[in-house]
Amino acid sequence: MSGFTNVLSDHPRAPASLDVPQPRHGAVALTADASQVRIARRFVATLVTGWGIEAELVDSVVLVVGELAANAAEHGGSYMYVSAVLAGAELCVNVTDLGPRAMSAVPAAGEERGRGLGIVDCLADWFDVTHRPQAHTACVGFHVPGAGSRQVPCEQFTAT
Repeated sequence: MSGFTNVLSDHPRAPASLDVPQPRHGAVALTADASQVRIARRFVATLVTGWGIEAELVDSVVLVVGELAANAAEHGGSYMYVSAVLAGAELCVNVTDLGPRAMSAVPAAGEERGRGLGIVDCLADWFDVTHRPQAHTACVGFHVPGAGSRQVPCEQFTAT
């Protein structure tokens, strides 16, 4: 999971000052089952910790992934996909579930459940959910202090 290879910078005639941001990425496919939420959290924690992201942000990312993976396990179909990309100073995390049911963004009055997306919205710098007939993707973004001055928009790495 070392990321993309910068073929140009390894070329003997490449300019010495070539400054191409090197996105780092990782993805995992899991069954959409509550027992897999722990694996999704551990996967992302290991991935982003290995990228040198500070512990406080790692904790927030892991909590967000846990909430989104739990939603995918409860509302999704047979599989969920978790992916993360660190590009410049932006960390983008996507959780996609394959299932026809959309997640409810607002809990009903008196409900003890249903506040996970509110937690996600509070912790992430940005948050969006895309609904398709048989899949739903939650995209979250975090600014990573000190990760790089050149930012590459997360949209470049979001699956369509």
